[in-house]
Amino acid sequence: MADHVFICYARDDQEFVLKLAANLKKRGVPVWLDQWDIPAGANWNRTIDQAIYNCAQFLIVLSKAAADSQEVEGEWITALEEKKPIIPVLHQECMIPRQLRLFQRVDFTSRGPDDSTGLEQIFRVLRVVEPVPAKPTRGKPKPKVIKPSPPRRTITRKSPCRRQLSHLNLRKDPSRGNLRTAST
Repeated sequence: MADHVFICYARDDQEFVLKLAANLKKRGVPVWLDQWDIPAGANWNRTIDQAIYNCAQFLIVLSKAAADSQEVEGEWITALEEKKPIIPVLHQECMIPRQLRLFQRVDFTSRGPDDSTGLEQIFRVLRVVEPVPAKPTRGKPKPKVIKPSPPRRTITRKSPCRRQLSHLNLRKDPSRGNLRTAST
């Protein structure tokens, strides 16, 4: 059951990651983070593997510490093998592993985890949209909803309108190409 975004990171980057995860969660993104989601007494490896298998998307925070971490490497390799959509977030300049260079990344090297531009890029990739408020806020006009006009009906031989008009004894007028009553 793919229902969450797994966040993969090196422990050295936890300050950045915890703030980023909190920002994602505020916007309704169901994130899975080891510090939040592994219960006491649980088998750490089995729980992480299960979370990767069950994730909808895999977000990896890249940094020098992450590039050097065997645990992080094991997690992203599992995500690749499971064909999970991968979203690399570049936290610090580092040697990006060859297999992850194929993916477009969101660059946070000169931004903090609260940066709205970087967060918007992540939300676009995750397909998160801002919920529409029930009541318009003061000073902001309510968004206009344009409804498509209904299609125009044409009278055909088999349409109900044609059957309803059959009592008028309509005939095609060859000179004008339209219908007329037989009596005229």
